[in-house]
Amino acid sequence: MKTKISLNIKNKQLVVIVGIIIVFLIDLFVILPWQIRSLVNLFKITKEKKEALLQLEVDTKSLEPYKKQVLDLEANERGLNASIKNEDEVLFLIENISSIAKEMGIKIMQIRPIKDLDDALEVSSKDSSYSEVQIEMSAKAGFHNFGRFLSKIENNKLFYKVDSLDIEVDDKDIYFQPIRVLFRCPIKNDEPD
Repeated sequence: MKTKISLNIKNKQLVVIVGIIIVFLIDLFVILPWQIRSLVNLFKITKEKKEALLQLEVDTKSLEPYKKQVLDLEANERGLNASIKNEDEVLFLIENISSIAKEMGIKIMQIRPIKDLDDALEVSSKDSSYSEVQIEMSAKAGFHNFGRFLSKIENNKLFYKVDSLDIEVDDKDIYFQPIRVLFRCPIKNDEPD
């Protein structure tokens, strides 16, 4: 026995409408809340990432002056290191003092590193990459010329420190007084291979 179910047109439309309503309700109460939660989480993550990018941009802009300052300090360090000679260039320091003295009209009687060159090196620390050499100069000069000499030494691109200065009075020659100067000059230590 066969049962035939027949649906009329109105019943077909009602079944379709009820099916659409059921699908809509399933979507509304089951699928849509899950999709909304996912979208809300996605918006939160997007907002956090956007804020992080904005903060990164602000931080990057605030780093620019520091980057420039670091570059300036590195350039300054290179300039200062160029003004400090190596251990094997101590004779250059002596020649520089000698040429400035000659230019200022100072008669050098003697100029030398104190004791042997190795003894003149005073290493402040075994780990230090810098030390000092002492250079002693005995000369005869007038006060004005010697003052100009010291000014020129002070403004020289190489570093010299006047450690001691002795001026004797010579009654025989009032224009040229005996002068003894002890310079300290920083030098770079040779780095071991």
